[in-house]
Amino acid sequence: MKTMDPSSTAPTPSEPPRNERAAALLAGGGTAGPLSQGQIAQIVAAKRELVPILKGQKVAQRTAGGLISAGILTAILAFFGTFSITALVMGLWMIAAGFIEHWQGQKIHHLKPEAFTILIRNQLLLGAMFVILGLWWMLEVRLGWMSATEKKEIHSVITAMSTVGGGAGEVRSLITSIEYIAYGSIVVLGLCGQGWLSFYYWQRRNLLNKYLAGTPGWIISLQRHDTI
Repeated sequence: MKTMDPSSTAPTPSEPPRNERAAALLAGGGTAGPLSQGQIAQIVAAKRELVPILKGQKVAQRTAGGLISAGILTAILAFFGTFSITALVMGLWMIAAGFIEHWQGQKIHHLKPEAFTILIRNQLLLGAMFVILGLWWMLEVRLGWMSATEKKEIHSVITAMSTVGGGAGEVRSLITSIEYIAYGSIVVLGLCGQGWLSFYYWQRRNLLNKYLAGTPGWIISLQRHDTI
């Protein structure tokens, strides 16, 4: 009676187990055989040191989601509301910055210091855009550089609120104050929000460079290949 080879019925894995991939990488680098207790201790210490660095990836991913959502909303309001080219530019810029944030955040997982450099520049440029546009809009309010549509809407609001109570001058002053607060908040966001994120990424880049300089190359290779 013909017997069937058990190995012929065993499913072929689509990808080697993580420990086998790690062994293959180590063998290629001249380190063969099971890991020693010292090597295991090095890996555990390296993972612990890597935790604050990889938190930068989570920050980048969350920031990307917020920027893309806010950018889409800003662009929609700018296009379908009182059409504003500057507001549309802000919305599209935020969307682009969000995708850059997401793209570079993924590279942090593979221990790429240049990803943090791009994130720093991305936040600095975004912050500069917020500051410039915020100041520009405040200047528009100050000098009355508004479109005919905006002036018409403000006039309608003043007329409606004046019928409820209060003079037209008081209502106009209130609207102007609200505009200054709104546009001033955009300036503060650019200076503080994007400034803080740039500093945060700068710190994480320094930590990553220090980590790469002080960690054995075989551990970095395993981590970059996602085997440990």
